[in-house]
Amino acid sequence: MNDRLPARRLFLLPLSLLCFWLLAPGIQDAGRPAEEPLWWDLKVELKTEGEYRTQEEETVYSGDFQLTVLWTGTMERDSEDYRLFHGRSEITRWNAREIASSPASAETLTSRDFRDVPDFNMEYILKKEGQLHFAFFVNGFYAPRNESAEKDFIPLPSTEETQQNFSEANYRPYVVTGSNRVCLEERDIYDRACHKEFAWTWKRQQWLFKEKRTTLFTARHQARVHISVTPHYK
Repeated sequence: MNDRLPARRLFLLPLSLLCFWLLAPGIQDAGRPAEEPLWWDLKVELKTEGEYRTQEEETVYSGDFQLTVLWTGTMERDSEDYRLFHGRSEITRWNAREIASSPASAETLTSRDFRDVPDFNMEYILKKEGQLHFAFFVNGFYAPRNESAEKDFIPLPSTEETQQNFSEANYRPYVVTGSNRVCLEERDIYDRACHKEFAWTWKRQQWLFKEKRTTLFTARHQARVHISVTPHYK
């Protein structure tokens, strides 16, 4: 009998520790502290670089662009979901260039000739299966910007959650590397500032039929996104 007592004591010790963890306040849900944040600061920085190329008769159009967008907002708890408040969206960098080359001449356009500057659109943040999914996109543009008879749509970065499907340039099937699923674990935003980066490459090559001939239209861009979520308790 005495030989079994030490083993019994060793068995009871873990049970007592388990009871302490189960009964201690605020420990049952390790993902959230006892005091929940009143609101969160949100920051989204998106950087993209891209290029495109097409041809019309003897003229070849090639373009490239660089864009940086900074979006800020706030978020509050709304029962079992969250309420998003839009703050400010600012384009901190926009460079664009297009060259129209033909046997007779070459013409170059710059950012000032792109009348429609891309615009960032934060649609919503969706809570789904313990994660917060960000839905946003940047408005694309039509190219060539020169006086060409035919123009094609150039999509710009869009997240997987965004329902932005153009009949001529559906975005998601052309993500060739990385992933445009931008999401955070919900539990990570409760105890400290949360930072996460995402990156992907989008590319589309398509043969277009124009005036009884075909031409290859190519467009691609790389996107990098940095998300910051900071909780506030008062």
